[in-house]
Amino acid sequence: MKKRLLSLAAVAAITVGCSSTPSSIPYAELEVEGDKIYSRSVSGAYVPSTIEEVEIVRTAINAVFVMAKPVYENYVSNLMNEPALNNYFAAVEAAQSEEDKLAIYNMLSDQDRKTVDDFNESNLGQEIGENLLDISSIALENIMLFDQMDAGSMAGLDYKTILAEKDKLALTSDQILYLNETVISAYNNYRIVSAFRSAE
Repeated sequence: MKKRLLSLAAVAAITVGCSSTPSSIPYAELEVEGDKIYSRSVSGAYVPSTIEEVEIVRTAINAVFVMAKPVYENYVSNLMNEPALNNYFAAVEAAQSEEDKLAIYNMLSDQDRKTVDDFNESNLGQEIGENLLDISSIALENIMLFDQMDAGSMAGLDYKTILAEKDKLALTSDQILYLNETVISAYNNYRIVSAFRSAE
């Protein structure tokens, strides 16, 4: 996907500088990055593309990002209220495979495992899971549409117009990276962790 995103900018013979956020990044840094992106995404700051095909998808991704940020921050806030949850989900977030995530779960103390299970089964935990599912589903749908756009969308445009698209594409790429590293990743981990409990 990232390769295709960059291919749009490659048509313009420019490099879109995207700030990548690895899955092990601290929540505080993701919050700072999200705030920076948000300041460029709100009404009055967001600049639409002049390429209709591109802007239809950009608008959708921008709207999803604006909705997703508070959903993710609410999720993180609830985790940080309970050290056992915070430590566990941070470790799961950093794990690369489902097997590693399961190993982390199996190594929990009885008390910490109960804390994790109780959270996942609580009304609050289920509400958070449903919100993450809803927003991540919309995000993935629109990211796929952006990914499917052919670089030909920018073919035939004059150089001035192409240069004007650079920062716009960079913003959308940053939004996609944020969505992947926050709500999409969080839902995947929530789903996997919930399955551990169900499999017992």
